[in-house]
Amino acid sequence: MEIQVLVEKVSSDWEQIFIETEDDVRNIFFSNLDVHISMGIGLEEISVDGTSYLAGKVNLICEDDDEQGVGWADIGISENLFEGIADFMSETFDDWANNGAESGSLSFPAEIANIIKQEDTIEFYGVNVLWNDEEVH
Repeated sequence: MEIQVLVEKVSSDWEQIFIETEDDVRNIFFSNLDVHISMGIGLEEISVDGTSYLAGKVNLICEDDDEQGVGWADIGISENLFEGIADFMSETFDDWANNGAESGSLSFPAEIANIIKQEDTIEFYGVNVLWNDEEVH
């Protein structure tokens, strides 16, 4: 099955798990901030220099009352925070690939799990972190 089809299946089947994980990310990384940050977690197929990869994605959105994007530095976020989020999510995706979620009752499709575990011809690129749709890690 094509990777993109599997990514879409995971997005649908894992939606609740991703939402619960967003809460974990908020509690770990943003609990000291007094602003609302919307978030989306998922997988995506990307191309780098003509090579296809599977990547994790964390999309962070912070807007003011006029729905204008707020810069991460403007609210006191250090650039190192994004590396921490990427590392946390890489470990989380790896755990899900090896052990599933919901105490093992929900598993990634085998091809997706094998890519994340680096056991497939397509490689896992890691986790991209975006702030207001701009890649920051």
